[in-house]
Amino acid sequence: MTQSSGDVTKQQGGGGGDGNSGRRRMREGRRKTIQVTLNRSVSKEPSTPEDGGGTSPTTPTLEQGSLLNWAREATCGYKGVRVTNLTTTWKSGLAFSALIHRYRPDLLNFTTVSNLSSEAILSTVFELTQKELGIVSPFTAKELSSISIPDRQKTGQFLTALHAHFTSEATKSLQISPDMCYFCERHITPDELTSSNGIKFHSSCLKCEHCLDKISVTTLHFVDPKTAAEYGARRKPGYPNCSSGFYCQFHFREFFTARSTSLYPKNWLDKDSDFIDSPSSTTLDTSDTPNSDEGE
Repeated sequence: MTQSSGDVTKQQGGGGGDGNSGRRRMREGRRKTIQVTLNRSVSKEPSTPEDGGGTSPTTPTLEQGSLLNWAREATCGYKGVRVTNLTTTWKSGLAFSALIHRYRPDLLNFTTVSNLSSEAILSTVFELTQKELGIVSPFTAKELSSISIPDRQKTGQFLTALHAHFTSEATKSLQISPDMCYFCERHITPDELTSSNGIKFHSSCLKCEHCLDKISVTTLHFVDPKTAAEYGARRKPGYPNCSSGFYCQFHFREFFTARSTSLYPKNWLDKDSDFIDSPSSTTLDTSDTPNSDEGE
């Protein structure tokens, strides 16, 4: 018995519909599998040995995260120090040394200590914290320097004690302010410290007070407050009343030398004296000079 063309068309159409729905189900199944895999990878991160063993989560708790952020910010800029965790970061002792130097530079010379071995650095740090700060380390210097993965809980305990001491209101008055940059007002590490005329700054921050161009230590000119005030009193109208600070060679000659065209001569307030730079050598007319007294 032969089938009509209509029956054949219906069967083919029905078969095509079943194939399309099957492909849709397969695509939806793959999409769900991918989504579940992504959700699992986000919600549960695998642990790593550096973060304290196979059973500890990689992501620290909020308290540990805050502790790490504090330590990372306090040690920023110290050579050889990079705070990334509560375990292997502290094995060399440099991070502990940077923390102490950041808050109490009078107790420890970071540059000198950094040349010692890890065990010697840790021994110095632990002896100092116990004697000067009253904080006893849960590690010995030999133990911490030799162990492959330090105990994260013990490290966190010691850092928590240091944080509490250095941020306590009762001890803030005992802390010596660290070196601060004259220009950017940020902390200067020993490797970045540059000074001139008793003023400390980052070498990269050194700039002219007037034009703000970068200058070097070998070409700078420093003007103290007294000199700036004396020259400011002689400054002609229309010129800036430059303050004390560091100047490039061009603007130092422009504002603070005898040949400067921006200045009245030293005797400009004396009516009976002749001007050095006056072609006619006439006395000064006080009505044309700044800051003159009306009754004079």
